[in-house]
Amino acid sequence: MDKGGIMSFNPQKMVNLILSELESIEERGQGYREKLVDVIVEILRAEKEHLVQSTQIQKQVNEICYKAGNFLIEKLDMPK
Repeated sequence: MDKGGIMSFNPQKMVNLILSELESIEERGQGYREKLVDVIVEILRAEKEHLVQSTQIQKQVNEICYKAGNFLIEKLDMPK
Protein backbone atom coordinates (compact mmCIF):
# COMPACT_ATOMS: atom_id res chain seq x y z
CA MET A 1 0.00 0.00 0.00
CA ASP A 2 1.10 3.53 -0.60
CA LYS A 3 1.07 6.41 1.89
CA GLY A 4 -2.60 7.13 1.27
CA GLY A 5 -3.63 3.58 2.13
CA ILE A 6 -4.61 2.82 -1.46
CA MET A 7 -3.09 -0.14 -3.26
CA SER A 8 -0.81 0.84 -6.12
CA PHE A 9 -2.33 0.59 -9.57
CA ASN A 10 -1.05 -2.25 -11.73
CA PRO A 11 -2.42 -1.81 -15.26
CA GLN A 12 -1.51 -5.32 -16.40
CA LYS A 13 -3.27 -6.93 -13.43
CA MET A 14 -6.30 -4.76 -14.09
CA VAL A 15 -6.47 -5.80 -17.75
CA ASN A 16 -6.00 -9.47 -16.86
CA LEU A 17 -8.76 -9.26 -14.26
CA ILE A 18 -11.14 -7.58 -16.71
CA LEU A 19 -10.44 -10.13 -19.46
CA SER A 20 -10.90 -12.96 -16.98
CA GLU A 21 -14.25 -11.57 -15.86
CA LEU A 22 -15.39 -11.11 -19.46
CA GLU A 23 -15.11 -14.87 -20.00
CA SER A 24 -17.91 -15.40 -17.48
CA ILE A 25 -20.28 -13.01 -19.26
CA GLU A 26 -22.99 -14.64 -21.33
CA GLU A 27 -22.48 -14.28 -25.10
CA ARG A 28 -25.72 -12.55 -26.04
CA GLY A 29 -25.02 -12.56 -29.73
CA GLN A 30 -22.20 -12.79 -32.20
CA GLY A 31 -19.59 -10.18 -31.38
CA TYR A 32 -20.97 -9.30 -27.93
CA ARG A 33 -17.92 -10.13 -25.83
CA GLU A 34 -15.62 -8.80 -28.53
CA LYS A 35 -17.44 -5.47 -28.41
CA LEU A 36 -17.13 -5.39 -24.62
CA VAL A 37 -13.36 -5.81 -24.94
CA ASP A 38 -13.28 -2.98 -27.51
CA VAL A 39 -15.23 -0.71 -25.16
CA ILE A 40 -12.95 -1.46 -22.23
CA VAL A 41 -9.84 -0.83 -24.32
CA GLU A 42 -11.28 2.50 -25.53
CA ILE A 43 -12.09 3.56 -21.97
CA LEU A 44 -8.63 2.60 -20.74
CA ARG A 45 -7.03 4.57 -23.59
CA ALA A 46 -9.19 7.57 -22.80
CA GLU A 47 -8.22 7.33 -19.13
CA LYS A 48 -4.52 7.14 -20.03
CA GLU A 49 -4.87 10.24 -22.23
CA HIS A 50 -6.74 11.94 -19.42
CA LEU A 51 -3.83 11.30 -17.05
CA VAL A 52 -1.27 12.66 -19.52
CA GLN A 53 -3.26 15.68 -20.65
CA SER A 54 -6.39 17.09 -19.18
CA THR A 55 -9.15 15.69 -21.39
CA GLN A 56 -12.88 15.56 -20.81
CA ILE A 57 -12.89 11.94 -19.66
CA GLN A 58 -16.57 11.77 -18.71
CA LYS A 59 -17.63 13.01 -22.13
CA GLN A 60 -15.35 10.48 -23.83
CA VAL A 61 -16.64 7.58 -21.70
CA ASN A 62 -20.23 8.61 -22.42
CA GLU A 63 -19.53 8.64 -26.17
CA ILE A 64 -17.84 5.22 -26.01
CA CYS A 65 -20.80 3.75 -24.12
CA TYR A 66 -23.28 5.36 -26.52
CA LYS A 67 -21.49 3.78 -29.51
CA ALA A 68 -21.48 0.40 -27.77
CA GLY A 69 -25.19 0.70 -27.04
CA ASN A 70 -25.90 1.44 -30.69
CA PHE A 71 -23.85 -1.62 -31.67
CA LEU A 72 -25.90 -3.82 -29.39
CA ILE A 73 -29.19 -2.49 -30.70
CA GLU A 74 -28.26 -2.65 -34.39
CA LYS A 75 -26.01 -5.70 -34.68
CA LEU A 76 -27.50 -7.96 -32.08
CA ASP A 77 -31.13 -7.12 -32.76
CA MET A 78 -31.77 -6.15 -29.16
CA PRO A 79 -34.92 -4.26 -28.20
CA LYS A 80 -34.67 -0.49 -27.84
